[in-house]
Amino acid sequence: DNLRNVARALGKPLDKLRMVTLDKPRLSAAIEEATQLGVKVFALPDGDVAASVLTCWQDNPYDVMYTIGGAPEGVISACAVKALGGDMQAELIDFCQAKGDYTENRQIAEQERKRCREMGVDVNRVYSLDELVRGNDILFSATGVTGGELVNGIQQTANGVRTQTLLI
Repeated sequence: DNLRNVARALGKPLDKLRMVTLDKPRLSAAIEEATQLGVKVFALPDGDVAASVLTCWQDNPYDVMYTIGGAPEGVISACAVKALGGDMQAELIDFCQAKGDYTENRQIAEQERKRCREMGVDVNRVYSLDELVRGNDILFSATGVTGGELVNGIQQTANGVRTQTLLI
C-alpha cells in the first residue's frame, strides 16, 4: 500500500516509481514485491542515510526509500528528511525481527525491548516524522570518509588531507 500511496501522491504510475533500498538478505522480500508491482528498484550495498537525503533532493534519482536498518541511522535520516521538507515513517523493530529469530539474537532483542520499555518507546509502532524529530531546530552534518553520492571521501593533498562536509 505504501508504494501505491507514494506513486499516487507523486502523480506517477507504479512503473515510473523509483525505490531505493539496501542490497541485504533481510530486504529481498521487499525488493521482490516492489519489482512485481513494476517499481524500479535500486539496491545499494550500503548508504541508507545518504539514500534518505537523496530522495529529498530536487532532481534526485529516487522517489522513495524502504529499508530495515539501525535506529540511529533512522533518526539521523529523519533529521535530514525533515530539514529538507521531506516525509518519512519508521517502525522500530527488535533485533530478531531485523536479523532473524536465532538463539543468539534473542538475548539482544530482549535487552532492546527492555531498554525501549524503560524509555517509553513502543516496539512495532509506526512513528511519524514529527514523532521521530520533535523540533524544527535541526542541523544535519555529514563528512565523507570513504566517499559516496553525497560527499567525497578523504583526499590526500600536499599539505595534509581534505574532507568534504554537507550541512543541512
